[in-house]
Amino acid sequence: MKRPPVAVLLIATAVCSLGIGAAIPSLTHRLVSTHTFAASASVGVPATGNTSQALASGSSLKKPTTPAASPLSVIVASFGSSDATLSWIPSSHATQYLVYRGTSPNLANAQVVAQTSSNRFDDTNLQPNTVYYYWVAGSNQAGVASPSRCVSFQTYDRWSNIRQKYARSVVKVLTYDTIWGVFGSGTVGSGFVVQGGYIVTNYHIIDRWNWAIDVFYANGTKKYHARIVHVDKAHDLAVLQIVGATPPNVPPVPLCDALPQKGNNVAVMGYPANRPLAFTTGTVNDVHSTVNVSGDGLSNVTLSNLIATNARSVKGNSGSPLFNRYGQAVGVMESESVNGSHIAYAVPASLLAQWGIQ
Repeated sequence: MKRPPVAVLLIATAVCSLGIGAAIPSLTHRLVSTHTFAASASVGVPATGNTSQALASGSSLKKPTTPAASPLSVIVASFGSSDATLSWIPSSHATQYLVYRGTSPNLANAQVVAQTSSNRFDDTNLQPNTVYYYWVAGSNQAGVASPSRCVSFQTYDRWSNIRQKYARSVVKVLTYDTIWGVFGSGTVGSGFVVQGGYIVTNYHIIDRWNWAIDVFYANGTKKYHARIVHVDKAHDLAVLQIVGATPPNVPPVPLCDALPQKGNNVAVMGYPANRPLAFTTGTVNDVHSTVNVSGDGLSNVTLSNLIATNARSVKGNSGSPLFNRYGQAVGVMESESVNGSHIAYAVPASLLAQWGIQ
């Protein structure tokens, strides 16, 4: 007799949109969508060559009178860029479990990747930055039950991939505060290209400009003049636009509209102390820090709800993107690590939405 349909519950967390049908990361575990699977004649368990063979070994034994049930709760215990661990509560009468994996929510397109008597499965053959869907079915000598749970998540990207993809999208910003330009003192910082070709940086980098604002792409020597489009002194943010020339065609850095969580892995990519492009990694220490900032155009300004990180940041990193593990900017670096604390701060990137930048 066919089991009645079972509604599927997906355990999920808040995530940021990546344009692939999944709402993407806060930057913690990214679990996407809710799926419902009902066993039917048209959509059944995918045929597998090893299932009947594996079950046939016990064919000489008396079959149980009660069919096996599938787990009612499947949990993604952890995942990285190329691996994941799933666990589930053992189901009644099940002696084996079949684990199905796919890259779409359609069970008919999934494949069996494991048959185990354990209530845990370690998958070590995954691709980075990819959404995966899993089903678990209970089985015994009576047969294989229809999977009753689908869980999905998106693997992290590799730091090396993120650096390579967006190295050309991070720029150096140089401003001059005297009419003679090259003979006057200036402020050096970083910035990054977002949708529309706009450049995000800090207000304190461009506040005192007088002669020009110059932008340099990809460790280059060619400078592009920029104008100020938006400023938000209260949050130390500014948006620039190249004028008088066509800027290089670089991929825009995607933004995350949710705050990261404490302990999340992050990275800073910028031009520290006017040196070549550098990439440093660390973790989030806090997401609601308050810092009093002075200097470089800001005088005793209190900034709240900043992201604190131990990713190394020095003078010149102001305006750099703070990346999460999905290659999204969760913050705009605001201050360098000071007083030997090795803690730097970033303004949440979600504040850029006030100008329609998302």
